[in-house]
Formats: sequence, structure tokens, C-alpha cells
Amino acid sequence: MNAYKLWAYCKFRFKAIGRHGAHSPSLYSFIEFAKNHPQSIEKKLGLFFNTSTLIEKKLLTTPINLNEVGDDSLIIIAAIHESKEHNHAWELLKTHPKVTRSIDFFSHGVIFINAAYKQKEHFIVRI
Repeated sequence: MNAYKLWAYCKFRFKAIGRHGAHSPSLYSFIEFAKNHPQSIEKKLGLFFNTSTLIEKKLLTTPINLNEVGDDSLIIIAAIHESKEHNHAWELLKTHPKVTRSIDFFSHGVIFINAAYKQKEHFIVRI
């Protein structure tokens, strides 16, 4: 683990919420679901959230054009805290106008594009 990733993990652990800190009912339910299922985070997200599009992105080395992504989409991104560049790209994705919700699991980041979510929400969650 490099020095940046260690520092990012310390910040993550300080800010991260568990199931009792989740004020969103769907997030609370997902954390409960995730604790009881042994699959990978990608499979858990795919099973729990019913979306029309599930996009898995291994690294943020190439940009994601969110204008080309349809509504009701879920984007899973690996290694969002691997380096300063990855973290910066993650922060830029969260501020995009189409993004309605994001969840930071440290190892993965999840972006939701869903018009049903009326306001932007960003969560930092430990499972």
C-alpha cells in the first residue's frame, strides 16, 4: 500500500458511516443485504439495485462520458483511492449534473444516474 492510499484510507475510516449512520432507507437496506451475502461488491450491487444499465469500470485511466450513459444507470468504478489522479477523477464524476447519488466503499465507487432521486447525495460507507 502506497503512502497516498494509506492516508486516503485513514480519512475514509474517519468519515465512513455504517448501517446506523445511513439516513437513506435504501442505503441502510443495501448495507444489511451486503453484510449477509458473501459475493463481491459488484455482484451485491447488481443483485440489490434494479437498474437498466450496469457499467463496470476497472480503473479511471480513461474518462467516462456520462452524457452518453442512459437514465437509470449504475456505474461501478474500482480503485477510486489508488492515487491522487484517481481520487481527483472520482471527485469530478461526483459533481457531474447527471449524477444523483454516489457511494464510496473505498475499494469501489458507485455512481447512480436516476431521475427518481430528487437531490444529490454522496455517501462514504464501510461494509
